[in-house]
Amino acid sequence: MKLKAKAKRGQAPPVSTKGARPLLRWLRPQNDERGVTMIELLCVVIISAIALVGAAMPFYAEQAFWRTGRERTGSQRDAQFVMRTIARTAREGTGYTIDLATNSVTFHLSGCDQDFQRVGSRFQMVDHCTLPAETRVLIDGGASDVTQFTVTQVVANRLVDIQLEILQGNQEREQLHTQIFLRNA
Repeated sequence: MKLKAKAKRGQAPPVSTKGARPLLRWLRPQNDERGVTMIELLCVVIISAIALVGAAMPFYAEQAFWRTGRERTGSQRDAQFVMRTIARTAREGTGYTIDLATNSVTFHLSGCDQDFQRVGSRFQMVDHCTLPAETRVLIDGGASDVTQFTVTQVVANRLVDIQLEILQGNQEREQLHTQIFLRNA
């Protein structure tokens, strides 16, 4: 088919529509029913699943970071609690005894004693000021394990050096070190 008409000024030239009908017929279903095919539905489900997995990955990574941070702060809290308890008792003490065989220290208070000792991965205080003596577990060895408890005499019955190392659940170590002055010695 030859194009004989010329385009007028400002208009697009005429276009041949030869071969356009089969293309339009191919895009439109033969029986013109409305709805989705199984292939279209399957494609939407697969694309949605990929997008959902991609969106969920950062969420799970953030959850792991949060859990690690929570474990770390728990171990730090346990270690600081033990050190504050020891410091409070030691400052009121009149003296102390270090037992290297049992890895413990006993602070002598007015009329009674309090022992602090590492037992396996636990840390406990034995309060001899109550009758009968009461054992309080300060770190239970669950989320935090006590790996080292070292008490060193700096000045006899006046100044003591304490080191505490705790291993938390995700295998990170927390170390606390302090020197405590006994006021009443």
